[in-house]
Amino acid sequence: MRIIIIVFAILTFSKFAFASSGAESKPPEEGKSTTSPSGDEKKGEGIFGKWYRFPVITGKDLETKERVNIAPIPGFVLVVVFTASYCTACQDMMDDLVKIEKKYSKLYTRFIYVFSHDTFSDAAGSRKEFKIGKAILADTLEGARKEFHEPELPTIYVSDRHGWLLTRYKQTTLKDLEQLDNLLKYLTVY
Repeated sequence: MRIIIIVFAILTFSKFAFASSGAESKPPEEGKSTTSPSGDEKKGEGIFGKWYRFPVITGKDLETKERVNIAPIPGFVLVVVFTASYCTACQDMMDDLVKIEKKYSKLYTRFIYVFSHDTFSDAAGSRKEFKIGKAILADTLEGARKEFHEPELPTIYVSDRHGWLLTRYKQTTLKDLEQLDNLLKYLTVY
């Protein structure tokens, strides 16, 4: 019975993972390196035409004030939410995001909130107001904003349990949060 559930989850999950690209993706060949997703995808390949390692995220931790590097942990799904204290669309969906985070917190899923174009005090205040878990302030010239090519807010990136970039939701809407919830349901089934 468990095998049937896993096969069903994998088949259904593939529908969500590559729905926005329309392209078939193949794992990288052995020995070939991958790069981070390009903000100016060429020839309509999009980020799903190739497999990319999930980039390391660099920034200042909003709790400890220390510079941190966050990388995917094998066996864990990583959800990175790009947000800002002044972003009204981000604020409108923050309660729903925090609920999703709590729902999957014990199911090998990590949420990281990356505040970009913000001051440290504004980002820390927003983190406190919405009771956000792990959050960092993105570096201006390097780190998260450079690796993710200045994503439009709010944007969510999701890795699989093996550290590969799985999908992203640009200018995230409430409908995208429903898809994220379903995606995490399938990724955490085993």
